[in-house]
Amino acid sequence: MQTTSLDKRIDFWKYTYARSSFRETISYCKLLLEEQDCLCQSNRKALITALTITYSRPFTVAQVAKDKRIIPVAESIIPAEYIQLHREYIEMRDSFLAHKDATKPEIQGNALNHVRIVVNNRQQVRWQTIQPDRMESERLKSTKDLCQILVQKLTVLIQDFIHTEIDPLHLDMGTYVLQIETADGKWLKRVE
Repeated sequence: MQTTSLDKRIDFWKYTYARSSFRETISYCKLLLEEQDCLCQSNRKALITALTITYSRPFTVAQVAKDKRIIPVAESIIPAEYIQLHREYIEMRDSFLAHKDATKPEIQGNALNHVRIVVNNRQQVRWQTIQPDRMESERLKSTKDLCQILVQKLTVLIQDFIHTEIDPLHLDMGTYVLQIETADGKWLKRVE
């Protein structure tokens, strides 16, 4: 088997994990499109949170070795007609769902991270945080379409790597794990 550079192995790793995240996001979109009206509010919130974080994951810093951090996928992979949608998801993830910033703007008409105080009959005070509990069907459809485009792009990159870097004729049948922790040595480790 030929030696493959660490940079190429890291690219293969990041494309594979990004593709997986976008496929998972597609499944959340499909579920919300089919079942959103039937789900209770807390389940819708959980799915929206999962969708947003899963979609955003490939665009946030990842630790690929003890001393190496990368951003798996650059924003340049996003088609121009989807860039605003993409940035809204990143903003929701960064400022609202995975972290909390009190100074961030509204997204989808929601004043994010505000605390709402409700006074009833001057004797009861309730407080609550604001979190989106519903997503418009058009937004979900656009997200699904975007992720399908990204899965196709990443599949091509992954297949290119496999065709140029992995020679199945020189591998025994089995399961292998990609090694990206070190620059030298065997880069495919047999595990089964």
